[in-house]
Amino acid sequence: MAQVFGVCLLPATGEFTYDTIPVEGARWNPTGGFGGGGALESRAPINCYYAPGGTKTDYSYAIDQLQAEHPECQTVALVVAWFGNSTNAASCQIYPSTTYIEGAFESENGGSWGSVNWQCSSLTQADTGQLIPISQTNGSFTYGGTPSDQSVVRCIQDLKSRGLRVIFYPFILMDAPGKPWRGRIGLSSDLSSAATATVDAFLGSASRLSG
Repeated sequence: MAQVFGVCLLPATGEFTYDTIPVEGARWNPTGGFGGGGALESRAPINCYYAPGGTKTDYSYAIDQLQAEHPECQTVALVVAWFGNSTNAASCQIYPSTTYIEGAFESENGGSWGSVNWQCSSLTQADTGQLIPISQTNGSFTYGGTPSDQSVVRCIQDLKSRGLRVIFYPFILMDAPGKPWRGRIGLSSDLSSAATATVDAFLGSASRLSG
């Protein structure tokens, strides 16, 4: 059997796909409800497909299987996707989003279920005026939602508790017409101060941490 010393953990999307806690979600249907005024759809499991009805998530089963079959694996690169909406750095926005805008979630804890939010930075599924919707084709979402911050933290904590080295792997999915490659985000090749300022604005205040 081939040795596997490191893996990329995918699919990079899914609001709670990396969570160690079972979560169920209900999407908002804008044409549902009495009189077509909109209503929540029925709540359904979103991270326990492998063993429906159980308290162990798909992520947990997957890592159990990985370690059982490849105990030599030492490193997991946790791929977490945000979205980009243009190949023009002057106008491209990099942002998290969810397929549950105006929806609702509940998580399981010790046999009982309670309300929980999907959250990325300060945004939740209730921030309808600030979230950029994920595109749809024939009524289906093009991508899953950005993994929630709290689920990513729990995933990293779990991986480290298993003795694995964790690499956080941010990823950009392009949700622009034609779904272009993210590597094409750029500007004209001039070296003007305006171009430099635009690139600086696109990159923001990110900086490399030493140590």
